[in-house]
Amino acid sequence: MSTTTTLGWHSLDNVPAQQLYTERTQAVGTFNTRMNDFKVLLAGETRKHTTRVYDVGAQFHKAGELDSPPVTKRAYTDISLTEPQAYELAAGFTQYAIVRGVDAEEYRGQTTQGIRAAEDARTKIVLSSMMVKGGFWDAAETVAPHAYKSHTHLTTHDHYLYSAASGAVTVAIMTTIKGHITHHGYGEHGTLCGFIGSETAKTIEDAAEWETTSNYVGTPFLARLQENGLWPSSVASPSMEVVGIPMVVEDWIPQHYVLVVDLGVSDKPCRWRQNETGLEDGLVINVVDDFKERKEQFRLWGACNVVHRSAGVAYYLNSADAYTDPTIYTIDTL
Repeated sequence: MSTTTTLGWHSLDNVPAQQLYTERTQAVGTFNTRMNDFKVLLAGETRKHTTRVYDVGAQFHKAGELDSPPVTKRAYTDISLTEPQAYELAAGFTQYAIVRGVDAEEYRGQTTQGIRAAEDARTKIVLSSMMVKGGFWDAAETVAPHAYKSHTHLTTHDHYLYSAASGAVTVAIMTTIKGHITHHGYGEHGTLCGFIGSETAKTIEDAAEWETTSNYVGTPFLARLQENGLWPSSVASPSMEVVGIPMVVEDWIPQHYVLVVDLGVSDKPCRWRQNETGLEDGLVINVVDDFKERKEQFRLWGACNVVHRSAGVAYYLNSADAYTDPTIYTIDTL
């Protein structure tokens, strides 16, 4: 009579099963401390239900001998954060496959696939918070953004812009994007960064009005991009810039879209909400082993919200009528 334990398949291709499982858990640990993706670049972590963002709209008042100025509620905004959601991926083998002989590299291949899928899911969650309407100002508000210097804004103020540019980015489009952000006090000190897909990059490289240089001067913000593995992607060198905004070519941004964000925000433009209990932070593995199959289920908890709503712009380059939410960030539901 034979029994199956949690690690009942003792070896795969002469590699101890415990060693392979340890490799998988180490890979998950590395993923959870990874410092080179959009989440680390753009989202600070919190366990709270809300986050308080301090605006730049506080104003002095003329003093009176016996009068005190009112406490300015508009000096900050409390933003409700989305409840963390669990996302799962099951990997494993049937007991029949194990008996017939499973190669260790098959198991390692599943580990690699699981980590990549978790990275993709995390990226989708972060980018959807910005690229889908409702993150930045989207013209459907009941309150207007605060005034900044000579700039005032209406409740119809929108950071989801569009034009019938047939996917081609022009200098005029980029100056419009830049103005939409700097008119709120963000990105004034050269801290804006743009993200475009390779198809959009081609339209830039093909246009005579853009200029590239082989001796691009780095900045602390470009160094941070390099540290986060987001430069370069499908260009030979970090040499694409317009109106003072470096452009990262990254195919997580679909064709016909541009995303520009202020990387100089001290507490980052977004918040990634973890479980408030502290259980199952990041990516975890749950092992299920029964008579028929052994399954190791990858689970990732998280949710992301834009909290600095003026610090970025998403631009759609293929419509004269409306901004269209990209669909590539959708994570299928059961």
